[in-house]
Amino acid sequence: MYLTVLFQCLAAGVATALTLNGTVSIPMNYTHLITPNYTSNASTYFIDTKTNNNGLADLLKEAQNATFISYSSEFTDMLGPSPKARVQGATYDWRGNQVWFTSSILDDKPTTIYRLNLTDNSIHQVKTNLVNPNGAYYFDGFVYLVYFGNVSVQPGIARVNAVTYEAEILANSWFGLPFNGPDDITVVPANHDGNGLDTTQVYFTDNLYGGLVDRPDSDYQLPDAVWRYTPSTGALVAVIPRSDIVGSNGVQVNANGTKLYVGEYDSLPAGELEIGSKNMPGSMGIYEYDLDSRGFPINKRMFGLARTFTDGLKVDDYGRVWTGEGEGVVVRNSQGAVIGLFNHDTLMSQKMQGTSVAQVALAGNSAIILASTRLWRIDLAQTIASPGAFGN
Repeated sequence: MYLTVLFQCLAAGVATALTLNGTVSIPMNYTHLITPNYTSNASTYFIDTKTNNNGLADLLKEAQNATFISYSSEFTDMLGPSPKARVQGATYDWRGNQVWFTSSILDDKPTTIYRLNLTDNSIHQVKTNLVNPNGAYYFDGFVYLVYFGNVSVQPGIARVNAVTYEAEILANSWFGLPFNGPDDITVVPANHDGNGLDTTQVYFTDNLYGGLVDRPDSDYQLPDAVWRYTPSTGALVAVIPRSDIVGSNGVQVNANGTKLYVGEYDSLPAGELEIGSKNMPGSMGIYEYDLDSRGFPINKRMFGLARTFTDGLKVDDYGRVWTGEGEGVVVRNSQGAVIGLFNHDTLMSQKMQGTSVAQVALAGNSAIILASTRLWRIDLAQTIASPGAFGN
């Protein structure tokens, strides 16, 4: 398996350098105004757009082979003049200078937790009793994880001591009803940076996707939702319903713990809808909420619209939102505008086409990009995730 070979290589302290194809800058004006005409559809990417505008057509063709596509000087400045990429291998444990991540559930094998040491590039397996762990978030010496479970183990949320690897299950039911497939998790500390939160809260998303992969014949009894778990009391409350977000996926808090971001991934079974079709109930959007002093998400507003889907979501020190999408890792500024992306097609080899970018971890001045059986570390010109910036 390719993933195993990659791990052995890195455990020996060898990092494989990527040949980068540079950055192509496309004026943001072209993202909303194309003259004299153009053709495109939702099943392809913006760089596949056909147009009689020769200047734009040349840029789009060049962008198809670029590693980075920029729509703004903010993105170009973040990259710097010579970004470096290494194939490596998620959540950033700044105290241990390590990134935790899980293997792909799409390999028809149980998922496993690994940690990447950013100092020497070594990778180690983290052995726990959690069945099919998935999304993760580091806070106060623990890595909080969701896990899908299997036909005999109900899904739930847990936390793992980042030093001893001892795992503690926090929740695996709501009044005896099992979750569907917890997908992502984030922690909002109390009174962090003056956020006014009364007590530390844990938020996680629950959707049918994990269940469809690991428990296809299960009798699902709870609607998809975003849940809030309060460690100090053990209280578990659904705080964002399916009527608000269809198929909630990625979830993340901003740096000062005042806003919650949730990605929408339509949860209808594969084959029942097509991206952009009239019967699509969801919008494939990214939503922003304020958090009140009790930890309830309020004042919902759309923050961004994905061309395909969002899978994995992070917020950096500058309030920029990073999402894994069909065309790669897409970066939006704090106002929701797409400022650039890490091109999926150039990061993947031809034999990996069809594999989507699933997650990104932000660690210091590095972005760790995960896509099923492939991982990259891309070093940037900016520190995008300062130690302790997310309540750690």
